[in-house]
Amino acid sequence: MDLWQEIQDTKRQIDELNERMNTYAIEVPRAEAAYYSEKTTQAYNLEQQGKSATFIQSVIKGTSSVADKMEEYHRLEAEMKNANEARMVLKKWLDILNDQYAREWRRV
Repeated sequence: MDLWQEIQDTKRQIDELNERMNTYAIEVPRAEAAYYSEKTTQAYNLEQQGKSATFIQSVIKGTSSVADKMEEYHRLEAEMKNANEARMVLKKWLDILNDQYAREWRRV
């Protein structure tokens, strides 16, 4: 692959990751809100059943609905961090490619 094409491909990959980051910027807060909302709802339901606060804190994250929401939130958060890290690596690679391109054109 020639250098110019590699630069263009790297830019395209960065653009795709930027789009993914935009999606995560919307999905992560929604998942976080859903998790805390479900946690609060379940805590309220347990409180209405007469359970003690200590008991509620011990079991709340173990209920399947809360655990599912928590897993979704943490999964999206981890994916967002991974996408951001990949984006940073590609940006550094793009800098290297651009420097190489500039060196080659100075020789001509």
